[in-house]
Amino acid sequence: MRIFIVVALLILTGCGNSNGNPFVNKDRSDHNSVEMAKIESELEREKIRSDSKQHIASIELEKSQVAATTKQNIAKIKKEQSIELGKIQSHTELSKAQINKEVALEEVKNDKISLQNTQKTSTLILSIIAIALLLLFIYLFYTSSNNRKERLRKHENELMLKLQLKEQEVKMKMAEKVLDSITSGSLTQEQESRLIQTLETATTKLITKH
Repeated sequence: MRIFIVVALLILTGCGNSNGNPFVNKDRSDHNSVEMAKIESELEREKIRSDSKQHIASIELEKSQVAATTKQNIAKIKKEQSIELGKIQSHTELSKAQINKEVALEEVKNDKISLQNTQKTSTLILSIIAIALLLLFIYLFYTSSNNRKERLRKHENELMLKLQLKEQEVKMKMAEKVLDSITSGSLTQEQESRLIQTLETATTKLITKH
């Protein structure tokens, strides 16, 4: 603004003295030309400074805009990251809960299988014990039956032996009586022959049995 005022004064000064001496006017004109050149140079520098300031201001504005945009983008990114992180955490928690649920179900399934295996093993052991007891009972019954039969057979043999001994005793007594009758002489010849024949028959049977 100061430069514009100076330029205006110089123009006005030149216009006021234009009717004087030609040589003076020429010097003044040259001087004015030099001054004008200086002024133009100063104006050019001032313009450059102004352009530079404007350029710097524009750069600063752009920098501030870029910084603001960067902050907005950073805030947006952080917000998106926070949302995404929340989603990831939620998904992670859900996955963890699902995994824990599956692990729990697998443990229940394994416990059930283990219990079933234990029950099967117990049933198998009880079945083996029952079969072993049944076989033992059959063996004992068979052995007891055989022993009973053996006892019965021995008892029968003993009874048969006693009967045989009793029969022999009876026959011996009969033989003694027959001999006594024969030796007494009270029997006829025919009776003696029959008694002797009966005694021989009884003796033969007794010897055959032994």
